[in-house]
Amino acid sequence: MTQPPRRSGLPWLPIALILLLLLIAVVAWSLFMAGAADEVQSATVDAITLVTTVEASGVVAPRQQATLTWRTTGQVEEIQVEVGERVEKGQPLMGLDPATVPATVGGAQAELLAAQEVLNNLLAPDMMTLATSQRAVVEGYNTLDQATRALEAAIDRTQPIVSASLYQSVTDSRSALVEARTVLPLVGSPLDVQLLYRASRLTERDFERYEEFATLSEESDQESTRTSGAAVRDSYEAVLATQQALEEELDQDTVDEVEELSKAQSAYEEAVADLGEALVESNSYTLTLELAQSQAQMAIAEATLFNALTELDHRLNGPAATDLAAAEARLQAAQTTVDSLTLTAPFAGEIVALYNQVGDMVTQNPALIVADLTRLHITTLVDETEVAQIALGAPASITFSARPELLLEGSVLEVSRIGQLAQGLVKHEVKILLDNTSEVIPLGTTADVSIKVSVQEGVLAVPLDALQSDAQGEFVNRLGSDDTLERVAVESGELQGDLVVVRGNLQARDRVQIVAPEPRSGGFGQ
Repeated sequence: MTQPPRRSGLPWLPIALILLLLLIAVVAWSLFMAGAADEVQSATVDAITLVTTVEASGVVAPRQQATLTWRTTGQVEEIQVEVGERVEKGQPLMGLDPATVPATVGGAQAELLAAQEVLNNLLAPDMMTLATSQRAVVEGYNTLDQATRALEAAIDRTQPIVSASLYQSVTDSRSALVEARTVLPLVGSPLDVQLLYRASRLTERDFERYEEFATLSEESDQESTRTSGAAVRDSYEAVLATQQALEEELDQDTVDEVEELSKAQSAYEEAVADLGEALVESNSYTLTLELAQSQAQMAIAEATLFNALTELDHRLNGPAATDLAAAEARLQAAQTTVDSLTLTAPFAGEIVALYNQVGDMVTQNPALIVADLTRLHITTLVDETEVAQIALGAPASITFSARPELLLEGSVLEVSRIGQLAQGLVKHEVKILLDNTSEVIPLGTTADVSIKVSVQEGVLAVPLDALQSDAQGEFVNRLGSDDTLERVAVESGELQGDLVVVRGNLQARDRVQIVAPEPRSGGFGQ
């Protein structure tokens, strides 16, 4: 029988050798890692200057900008500026052909001259104007004298109709009036005396009307009645003030004579009124109508004379406030119409857009845009949670999307107190005024703004990799002199580059442990 071949000795030796080598490698690796672990990575706690900012963005706009619009229709006759040209306030920029504008605008120049002449005559009347006013006063006295004579004639014709006592009462009051006129003849008296007589008569008349309306206002709940009563009261107070002012300028004897003349005139008119009532009762319609017409002519003549006296006073002593205001308003209206033919710069600035050319037919539409580019600002929207930190004048740094290499400075100009809804959030408008610069920055450019809201010195900060957290909260490991680790509880704050602000029982230059972030499982190649 054939024998099986004999196997060589120690067959397990190669396997044991391999296992031994693996064991040596594992022990060596463990010892290496333990040595590496003993070398703790660390960094120092830094004391930094903490600058807190609010970030926002917006677009560049001029501090002042105006779109000038034509105020009438017509054809553009001239354009005196170009885009980019610097203009001064009030400088003419564009104009319309007067022959192509509406007739009301085309005739504005003549109206302007007429309005100016009216105003000039009020402020400084010429000799002809003064003479005309003086003649109107003389004619007023003549007309009043004629009306007086006509009234006296009508009264005389009533003698056979009315009672002797009533007729005698009218005659006596007329005699008293004639005597008062003899003592103080108004014709030829100084103008102030004539004006005082006018004021005395108007004060008496307006006071009677005021009493009537005061009674009506108390009895009526109509707003129109109360309004009319207030107007009558204002009229009475105005003429009373005029009367009192004139009385202060004249001697007492003259004032007394004017008062007597005014009372005599009123007494005469009351007697004539009584005569008229008696005629009505006697059915003397013809005489009643004649007397009423004579009374009306008398009242008209007196009112005309008073108006002439007022106008002469204004010519000599200055116009009434209402007349002056009306003349100035007319002049301003005419000037505004004339100005509608020309566009002028409302402020010093630069032409940034032109919409018309010579020969264009235009309506009331935009013609050009002028802007003050010497002072630019950026309007941003800041969240309501941050706006309270921003103060007027706070410094800001600005960068621009169109020119990323450019960094400019500015300051907070305005902070709106009214919030507005933007993308579901309440934000406040904040304007940043750029400091003066020679840099050319196109309008509408997007700008990023960093507003400095606070600066704190000596704030402690550590590297981000030194900050740890667990169930007990945030902490760092401080290294002692013998490299032992001490847990120190902290609160983290703002990020400053690779550092994070911390608050806790730390001091500047303390050493803290740097903890490398743990590798994530399931990475590439897993």
